[in-house]
Amino acid sequence: MAQLFTVILIAHIVTGAASLVLFWIPVAVKKGGAVHIRTGHWYARCMNLVAVSALILSVMIMIDPMALSTRRRTYRPPMRSPPPNSAEVWRYFCSPSVCS
Repeated sequence: MAQLFTVILIAHIVTGAASLVLFWIPVAVKKGGAVHIRTGHWYARCMNLVAVSALILSVMIMIDPMALSTRRRTYRPPMRSPPPNSAEVWRYFCSPSVCS
């Protein structure tokens, strides 16, 4: 399921980027011309694919959110040493003549 999610996500991103580019072509050419109509249809197809893929991805995440987590589970932060207790702190900062 995670591989299918990744494939649909990549398709969503690619069609979204294509629709961002295709949007500006009909804006720049003569309205009603062949290029305007053709690229307008391609823009609409891309946006429909973006909407459908977003719906599918949302449903997949609602069904099993933990299986589709994009974070890598292999990373573990480095272990820290435990914090010192208060007696060690006082010994470090206070000289015996002042703290006694």
